[in-house]
Amino acid sequence: MPDLSRHTRKGLVAALLAASALSACGGDDKKATTAASQPTTPASTATTETVDPVTTNPAEKPSLTPGGKKRPPTTVTKVTDPPRSLKAGGLKVQVEIDKVIDPVLADVDEAEKGGRFVGVYLSTRASGTYEPSKVASIASLKTDDGKTIYVRVISGGDCEGSFFPSAFLLKSEKPRLGCIGFDVPNGSTPTQIELGVRSTVSGKFETAKWALPAPK
Repeated sequence: MPDLSRHTRKGLVAALLAASALSACGGDDKKATTAASQPTTPASTATTETVDPVTTNPAEKPSLTPGGKKRPPTTVTKVTDPPRSLKAGGLKVQVEIDKVIDPVLADVDEAEKGGRFVGVYLSTRASGTYEPSKVASIASLKTDDGKTIYVRVISGGDCEGSFFPSAFLLKSEKPRLGCIGFDVPNGSTPTQIELGVRSTVSGKFETAKWALPAPK
């Protein structure tokens, strides 16, 4: 009996130790499960975002350029001079100046400090027997204060620069519409545009001038 009682006591102690261990493990699992089930709440932040529908969709608002820049007041001057014909190196270009817009805006490019972009809008139709690589085009703008302004190729925006000089010299069955850009100093007013074509082989050229009416 004494031996049996000793074994019994040992068994009871082992059972109590096992129960105690299980209870402790169960408590840890419960805590872990509870912690995992609780959603993490971030610190409260107040963010205000103002979205201007005019900027996000500029096509609906002509007061902005395609690049989203605000458009300043512009002057549109119609040119009434008749069309002119220019010839050189077998090339013949019929040119008609439509209007001058001052200023025009670009998507990326910016005018020189103290200046603005001016666009001369025109239509051309090139014909004849010639090699495009053997002819060149000429363009310049005169201002009321005696300045001569040469072409500024503008990337995108109101006056896309891909028209001049390349498209100016390409054959077309129908008139080709385009714009020639100039970087004009503030305070100077365009008064005349001169366009021309030149043979790069013989050096011969022909030009024509259009008077630009004073803005009203």
